[in-house]
Amino acid sequence: MQYKKSQELYEAKSTEKNSQAEIQGGRAASRNLTSRINKLDHDSLKQQEIIYNQDFTIQQLERKIARLQGERSTEEMDALNARIKELTGIMEERNNTHQLLSTQLKRLQVQTKFSVIHVLIVNIVFENLQLARKFSI
Repeated sequence: MQYKKSQELYEAKSTEKNSQAEIQGGRAASRNLTSRINKLDHDSLKQQEIIYNQDFTIQQLERKIARLQGERSTEEMDALNARIKELTGIMEERNNTHQLLSTQLKRLQVQTKFSVIHVLIVNIVFENLQLARKFSI
């Protein structure tokens, strides 16, 4: 009987050692898996950061391409339209000034022609009066 109990004790200790070995193996596997999960989480975060940076770079390049193709933001369009309105007002003012000056120039040219003709007529009359005096004396 003692042999049987000794045999049972040996089997129980053997089972305990096997169980402890399995537990230790399970703990080691658990630590390895936890470590691997942490590494994969870290790698995943790095990849997400890289994707975010690439998306940001793509957005910047798309904005540059759009700007090169003539697209403008609402603020830029408002500023450009305000500048166009301002310059259009200046152009209209200058066109009005040009038209006024052109009209005045034409009027002065006509007046100059009439003055020249008047001077010629006065000279002719004056010469005729001098001739008439000369012959009447």
